[in-house]
Amino acid sequence: MIRRGTIVAAVVLSSSLAGCSSDPMWAPAGEASERTIAIVDGGMTPSLGRTGAAQTWIAPNLPDESPDGHADLLAAAVLAEFGEGTPSLLDVRVATPNHPATPDSIAQGVEWAVGSGADIVLIALSSRFDSAALRAALRNADRNDVLVVSSMQNELIGARSFPADHESVLSVSSVDHSGARASTSPRDGDVSALGVDVDLGSGGEVSGTSIAAASAVAAVIRCAGWPVSRDDLLRDAQRRGVKDDRGVPVLRCTERKNQ
Repeated sequence: MIRRGTIVAAVVLSSSLAGCSSDPMWAPAGEASERTIAIVDGGMTPSLGRTGAAQTWIAPNLPDESPDGHADLLAAAVLAEFGEGTPSLLDVRVATPNHPATPDSIAQGVEWAVGSGADIVLIALSSRFDSAALRAALRNADRNDVLVVSSMQNELIGARSFPADHESVLSVSSVDHSGARASTSPRDGDVSALGVDVDLGSGGEVSGTSIAAASAVAAVIRCAGWPVSRDDLLRDAQRRGVKDDRGVPVLRCTERKNQ
């Protein structure tokens, strides 16, 4: 079964990532509006304005059900990092509340996203099972310089997690503002990113392993050169030397968005 990362919504005071203030500046590079992010999930709500998608793709034979809001929170977490000039979003629906995604439906979504001009594919879905179609789709994304970022299963260390465990995919662990690993994120990803009390820019905050993946995507869009690969990001994160309490490099863009 394909599972989603946890998301917990709350309204709390915002803060900065303490303990990481000494890292060198990873400065914004290029315009965010030039980038396109595909969110492979359960579908975004069309009426949500700023978080609306430029294009929508729906997996074949997917039942007609209303989205459950998971993808909307991912989009909000990404876009909250930007002032003017936000990236474009592609809504890639591979699941409904009563119809979980499969490795093959995720593969179809990734293939569509790559063909539709995505720069980054965000997947906040995970499974213990792999498929030939998913492997092929991820290889195709890598060949086309499309970065795939994925959250991981919430189970203990040792559990497999696809697509996060594929070698070209950037897997993300969740940390809080102090750099401590979230209790819902026991496995070590390639990098860690803020996934606890993430400011949505409207007085609300959310937490979850999925949100950490969204935070990583926002950091890459804002600060990485382009094109960028998983290996590029790992080398840069290691060079900057900021790590969480488990020794995993923290991926973050230290310059605040324009107000």
